Amino acid sequence: PFKEEENGEDACCHHAGAPVFHDTRKWWSCCEDQKVYDFDALYQIPGCTRGRHSTVPPAATTQAADRVKEDALRAAERVRAA
Repeated sequence: PFKEEENGEDACCHHAGAPVFHDTRKWWSCCEDQKVYDFDALYQIPGCTRGRHSTVPPAATTQAADRVKEDALRAAERVRAA
């Protein structure tokens, strides 16, 4: 939770991109040079962008999450077809 009166332009430090999961590696699409193998380590990577707090997810993050789900479904279909 945040207080709107304290919600300035640099109140929130976060990643501008979406999480990426490939094989056993994990990273943020905005910080491709920091790849890790552990979920805890992924969430320990400091944010690269500052902005206002929001309760609404950015459209890019939502779209990236949808692409990840679609890719996983296509991969599952290929496995079943094989």
